[in-house]
Amino acid sequence: MPILVKNFFQDMLSLNTIDERYREMMDLLGNLYFEGPIEGAPKLNYMSLKENYVVSAAMTICDALKKNMVSAVPTLMDYFDNILLNANTKSMQFDNFWINQTYERAVIFGCVYYILSMDSDYPESSLKKIGSLIHDERDKAYFNVFKNVADKARDLKETEIVQGADVVQQNVEASDGKRIILADKRYSDFTRIVQAMIQDAYFTHADKSAVTATEVGEMMLKLLGVSTSWKSMLQKAFSRDNPMKTFDNLRDAAQSYWQKRANI
Repeated sequence: MPILVKNFFQDMLSLNTIDERYREMMDLLGNLYFEGPIEGAPKLNYMSLKENYVVSAAMTICDALKKNMVSAVPTLMDYFDNILLNANTKSMQFDNFWINQTYERAVIFGCVYYILSMDSDYPESSLKKIGSLIHDERDKAYFNVFKNVADKARDLKETEIVQGADVVQQNVEASDGKRIILADKRYSDFTRIVQAMIQDAYFTHADKSAVTATEVGEMMLKLLGVSTSWKSMLQKAFSRDNPMKTFDNLRDAAQSYWQKRANI
C-alpha cells in the first residue's frame, strides 16, 4: 500500500532551505537525473520522481526509524516493502506516495542512509541494516552513490574527534613546563569570556543543535587540565570584582593588537 510522506518540502523552491549538511546529498541526487550511476543504468525520470518528493520521503523514513529504535527493523522493512508498488502509474501526492522501480527505491534509501549517517547518535549497526536490504547489483550502484560519500564523511568526522581527544590528552599529560594552563589569577576572566561567547552563540553541536554552557565550559576546562567544575568556576567569576572589567581589559588588548597588526 502507498505510504504517507510528510510534507517537508512542498515544492522545488523549498529545497533551498535544506540543512547545509545535506547539500552534497542534493548534488549527488541531482546528478542522477542526468546519468545513471553505472553504464547501462537509466537516469532518474524527473517527471515521475521529483527531488522534493525523494527528500521528503527519505526524511519521513528517517524520522520513523529514529522514533522507533526498539522496533527499527520492522519499521525499516515496512517502508522498504510498501514504498514499492507494481504498477505502471505513479502518484506524486504526499499522502499517497509510491515508486515503481527498485532502483528508485534504492535512491530513496540511499538518501535515508546519508541523512542518518550525519546523525552521530544513530548507531552504525542500524545503518548497516539499511544497506543490507539492497541486493540487486544495479540497485546497489544507485544506493552506493550516497553510501560511499556518507561513509567517507563519517570516517573523517570520527578521525577529527579522535585527533581532538588526542590534543586534549597530550596537553593534560605534558610535562609541567610545557603544559598550556590558565595563568594565575585569570580563572575568573577566562570563565566570563567563555560564558559571553556561549551567550552570543559562538558554539553549536556538529548537527546544528544547541549546546549548553556547561557542555562548552567543561570541555574548555578539560582541555586546560582544570579539575574545578564549570558551575563552581562560574559562581566564583561573578562573585568577585565587577565582571565588566574583564571585557574592558579585553577590548583594550584587542585594540592594541589590531593597531599594531593592521593599523586599525
